Parts: sequence; structure tokens; C-alpha cells
Amino acid sequence: MVLTGTHTPIADRLRLDLRLDDARTGATLARYTNLGARDDLFEFVSGAGSNLRGALGIGASPADRRAANYPPRIDPDALRAWSEGVEKYRKGDMVEASARLGDAVRKAPRFAPAHEALASAWKALGFDLRARVETKMALDSSGDLPRHQRLQIEANYYESTANWPRAIETWTALQRFYPEDSEYTERLALAQTSGGRPAAALETIHAAQMQHPPTVRGLHFALAEASADEAIAD
Repeated sequence: MVLTGTHTPIADRLRLDLRLDDARTGATLARYTNLGARDDLFEFVSGAGSNLRGALGIGASPADRRAANYPPRIDPDALRAWSEGVEKYRKGDMVEASARLGDAVRKAPRFAPAHEALASAWKALGFDLRARVETKMALDSSGDLPRHQRLQIEANYYESTANWPRAIETWTALQRFYPEDSEYTERLALAQTSGGRPAAALETIHAAQMQHPPTVRGLHFALAEASADEAIAD
């Protein structure tokens, strides 16, 4: 199945045109057009997803519906601040990242991803106590998140409280659920090293190196492997 489409701003509204094709036969299976308010994008996109699933005869589980409707009625300014803060974080500007993410959590106190991102920025700046507080707020607000996001927040919380056995357990679950995501392997290995199990970390990395291409291994595993080697004085 191939999904293509366009979105066109029209004043304060947005037109969405989607088409679903069968790549084997070239037949068009479904078309969807909607003109809606630009300030309610989550409901707008959720409706498109429901329409297309209906055309394919695919139902949505309760967990799918909760994920599709998350976050509920978040202030667009909060979403913008969160997005800009994450961008600043990825560029290494932690001071500006913490400022923008702080704006996001003030505008949307129950928006778990903003709390999680702010915790990462505080940790990078050396404010461990602030990071722990934000991680706990992220955890308390994560009930409606998809499983992998909720587990990631749990793992970060256990790390912030130095509960390494629970952190290792949670990263292990994520690695097993999503073996294609090399970041989970890296975080598991780092947690094992921090938890006093560097030999296990090296086993985790070496096993994963057999499953991921060299470009991915170089980006995600080198630091974790070096950390484990340092812990065993190699």
C-alpha cells in the first residue's frame, strides 16, 4: 500500500488530500479530502487515519485510539515551543533548549514529551535535581502514550534515581520489543555499565553488532563500548 497526498493552507484552514493505492495492481483503494481548522490538527489527522483504516477494513484497538488522540487539546503555542526546544537540544544549545521547553511545560503541564525533553536539557546542563523532577512529571503524565514512549520515560526515571536494576530491565524490554532501534541497545549498554555490569554491556553491544549495519553501529555503539571498556580498565 502506498499513501500519497498534499496539504494546502487556505487562510486559517487546511485542506488535506490523500490517496491510497495498491502498489501491485495500481488500483486506487481510497481517496480522502478534508478542509478543517488549522488550530485542531490532531483531531484533523486522527479523522484522516480513521477514514483510511475504514477503507481498508482495519479496526483500531483502544491503545491505538488513545495514541491517535494524544496529546488531547494541547495549546499550539506549547507544541511549537516543544518542537523548537527539541531542535535546539539536538543542535547542542542546551540553554536555549531549556528556555523553550520550559515555555512548553508551562503552557501544557500534562504534556509528557515536553517534560522528558526538558529533563534531558537540565541533565546536560548539570542540573540533576531539576532533571529528576521533570522526569517524574513526565512519568506521571505518560499514561496515554504509546507503549514504547511510556517505557522510555520509565527507563529515564529509573536512571535519574540511580535505580539501575529497574532501568536495565526496562531498556531490555524496549530492546526486545524494538530490536531494529539501535538507540535502545545503546541506552541498555550504558545503563548496564552505570549499574556496575560493564561485561554485560560489552556482550549487549557485540551481540547487536551482528544485527546492525556498520554505519549504525559506528554512530550508536562506539560511545557505549568505550564507556564499558573504561569501566573494566581496558
